[in-house]
Amino acid sequence: MFHVHSKLSKKILKKFLTIYTIIFVFLFLIVFAGGGTFFLYNAKKNIEAKITTITNIWDEFETTKREQIYSLLSTDKLTRYLQEYYRNTSVQTYERVNLYLANFQTSDSVINYLFMEDEEGNLFHSLNGSDSEIEDVLRNSTEYQKIKETGSSSISPIKKGETAAFPSYYSCYIDSQKLYGHTLTICFCYDVRDLIRNIKNAEDGLDIVQIYNAYGDELYNNVETGSKKEESATEQKFFSSRGISCIKNSYNTLVYTVGIISYKRLFSEFGWFLLGVFGLYLIPIFCALLYIVPANDKMLRPISLLRDQVKKFSIGDEPVQFFETEDEIGELSHSFYDMAVNINQQSSELSRKEYEKAVTYYKLLTTQLDPHFIYNTMNIINILARQGAYEDIIKVNTALTRVLRERLNTQNTTFENVSNEIVTLKQYQLIMDYRYHNQVKVEYDIDESILDKKIPKNILQPLVENAYYHGLSADTGEIQGNIEILIYPLEDELIIEISDDGKGFSEKRLMEIRENLKHATMHKEKEAHIGMENIYRRISYLYGDNFSMDIQSEEGHGSTIVLTFPLETEDSRN
Repeated sequence: MFHVHSKLSKKILKKFLTIYTIIFVFLFLIVFAGGGTFFLYNAKKNIEAKITTITNIWDEFETTKREQIYSLLSTDKLTRYLQEYYRNTSVQTYERVNLYLANFQTSDSVINYLFMEDEEGNLFHSLNGSDSEIEDVLRNSTEYQKIKETGSSSISPIKKGETAAFPSYYSCYIDSQKLYGHTLTICFCYDVRDLIRNIKNAEDGLDIVQIYNAYGDELYNNVETGSKKEESATEQKFFSSRGISCIKNSYNTLVYTVGIISYKRLFSEFGWFLLGVFGLYLIPIFCALLYIVPANDKMLRPISLLRDQVKKFSIGDEPVQFFETEDEIGELSHSFYDMAVNINQQSSELSRKEYEKAVTYYKLLTTQLDPHFIYNTMNIINILARQGAYEDIIKVNTALTRVLRERLNTQNTTFENVSNEIVTLKQYQLIMDYRYHNQVKVEYDIDESILDKKIPKNILQPLVENAYYHGLSADTGEIQGNIEILIYPLEDELIIEISDDGKGFSEKRLMEIRENLKHATMHKEKEAHIGMENIYRRISYLYGDNFSMDIQSEEGHGSTIVLTFPLETEDSRN
């Protein structure tokens, strides 16, 4: 679907995908950690809310049943009937107690059966006739025997009725009380289908729900088989072997409820989140490829061709053929073409017109560009294109265009306002900031009164360039430090000071540079400090001996170039 035509485009695309994937993975890990934590937090809150509701349902059930026993034992009729039975034991007094228990049973539809047994084995029950099956099951149960021995109270686990005498699910509340000098063990057998229904409604979303009493006996379990006892409340673990769990204790009934959401359910719900995140990863890549691939082919191929032509160009060669790309690259190509044409024209004119030698030579020196500057700038644009920094490409390209345009615009004038020169210099500085990653700080201190004054055109940029490459350049090739530019009037003169805090020069080297500057106009084959010879000659063609250039430096403490010439405009000069 996508066709990449250049190696550079392939590299950019590969780098884009690599960087994008790294950033996405980093953000994904953050989102995963945050989302996972939030997801687990909500899951925990959900479990806690549900088991709190279940615990409250159980508390209400057990509390109600305990109050029923107290209500039964506190009635005057039962007390009187028992007193009569123990004073005069007979079938009549016995059946009177049983009848009262039967009437009490019918007052609550969930009571399936109730009976009382004293320490002598006398059994009172709520059925019209004794049901030995129910009595045998209940009286022989472990819970009943424990309460009978200890004299305490307890509710039995929920059990499934296996015969017609029992409801489908039942539980017994057993209590031991002293009444009229006798110890009575009371047992209520309840139909708990409504209780189970209420618990199941409340446990929706939980995979396992278990209720235990204070002795660790399981009272309720929503899993019929294959479940194991959860840790006690004091050994509670959020991450258990079966999933994430929470435990809720009841201080009223001394039971604790365990709620568990299985890992399978968690992964199933969290999987949709992961699938959505993966979709967010693919969609931006697809959209970006729709733009990046054609944009790279359109922008990078002309840049590569233009760079190759710029590298091959020298004065006297045929002008470079420009590209019609209708963007900044086309503008840059036009500017370089114009520059090449103008340089060639000026070079030809220099040989033909000796009488204009001074001014022509000045213009030629002004328009001389270090090919490495253009080559390096093109490389900067190339690197930014690889990074996809298209806004930065526009900035660098615009800056280079303006610098080239100002370099070439010397036919009509050899002087320029200070303010315009500062603007051009800042465009050059922008390119250098991109090249050296803002490691050089440039400060401007310009007297506002001379902003409209004329100075030789393109005089500031070479001075600043000299500070970059010879003031701040380290032996390792690294360039960093500070440059300060001062321009101010002093009586009838204009002073330009360019300072850096670089390595400076030894006293011997400084004397050599000053000596070479003295002979710059007489012996052109002699080399002064790079850029200084060009600047010195250009100013000498305009001012003769009516100017001065001095270099102040101390090894290890930077250098300062001080340029002094008459404060005048182009008109007054003419």
